[in-house]
Amino acid sequence: MNIRLKQAEIKDFDGFLAIRSEAKNVYWSGFSAAPRSETLRQHFINAINSETRKFYLLFMDELVIGYLYIDYDCASNIAEVAYGVSEHFSGKGLAAKMIDMGMSSLPVDCKAVIAWIAESNVASTKSIERLGFIKSNESLLRTFAQEEQPLKFYKFIKNIGEHHD
Repeated sequence: MNIRLKQAEIKDFDGFLAIRSEAKNVYWSGFSAAPRSETLRQHFINAINSETRKFYLLFMDELVIGYLYIDYDCASNIAEVAYGVSEHFSGKGLAAKMIDMGMSSLPVDCKAVIAWIAESNVASTKSIERLGFIKSNESLLRTFAQEEQPLKFYKFIKNIGEHHD
């Protein structure tokens, strides 16, 4: 089993669409239904071409099994991660592995990495805490199409300092 993280390319779109169409990924994206291919393709292209976002896909051999966005704010030297793993491969530590691999590409002056995690998303909380992220008191409410009440998200922070590996 060969696990690798690489920057997304347009030829990888179908694998990304498959993951984003899975029930758990639809839910955690806040939507009520799988994305329309044309709409997601435009999002995919915009993410690939972004100057402030790095967009990675996690592969097992040739199969796309996860995605990772890293948005970097040059003014604050803080990065924010957002990610998802195929529901067929969840619970295997792949989210933590993917985030850790992605963080190795951060600029040397990056001071911290943040992630917003839903209070009810136990698996994601475990993944991020495994990497040394600490839950802060900062929270926000997000409306999800499949929920009657907004979900509470907490900000998790990993301070990196002046230099990192």
